[in-house]
Amino acid sequence: MILVADSHLTDRHPRRDEFFAMLARIEETGEDLVLLGDILDLWLGAKRFETETGRRLLDWCRRELPRRRVGLLEGNHEFYVGAHHPDCFSFWSPREWREGELLLAHGDLVNRRDLGYRLLRLATKNPLSRLFFGYVPGGKRLVHAIKRRFEQAGRLRPKYLPEEAVREYAERWFARGARRIFLGHFHREFRYGRAGEGGGECLVVPSWQMTGMVVRYDPARNHADIIPWQDI
Repeated sequence: MILVADSHLTDRHPRRDEFFAMLARIEETGEDLVLLGDILDLWLGAKRFETETGRRLLDWCRRELPRRRVGLLEGNHEFYVGAHHPDCFSFWSPREWREGELLLAHGDLVNRRDLGYRLLRLATKNPLSRLFFGYVPGGKRLVHAIKRRFEQAGRLRPKYLPEEAVREYAERWFARGARRIFLGHFHREFRYGRAGEGGGECLVVPSWQMTGMVVRYDPARNHADIIPWQDI
């Protein structure tokens, strides 16, 4: 299983062709692919917001489904992509997705203390906003205003990794039986683990945009490595 997080692609992104070269490399393997969110810098599941990069990525996912599982964990830059394109993914979720002891999430809801973000997310990810973004005149202007709001917040408060919040999040899921957790969102690698009964490991996947790194996870050995995508 290959996990990719935070590539923030656009039609003019300087690493866009490199990203699709990575997908071509994955085609040569039997690996599943999990997109851990913020794959496009703005990705909405509505036709009026389609981009060439988004169409190309969805086409790849749809084409590869008979050969491998493709999962999407929507991040704070994705809105209703899985709901609008269920034929492109083996599984998807706007929050967490769990299979046995494996738990996947983008990670933007890890920090319970960030009430401002949680309220903004609640206001922008609900059935009413989906209808407004997709069909109501003025929806496109609102989406771009929201994106600017996220960008302004990011400049005022640079992205950081709240290690205590990640540990608390991991412990809550360890208590529910999860033993292997993968997150994105925070852009840099972080590992938290607890040995013994009831323990497990939580791994924050570094940003592909900044590092070109991915995670290769072997469920049979329960082993995860962070590697350059070229080593797939």
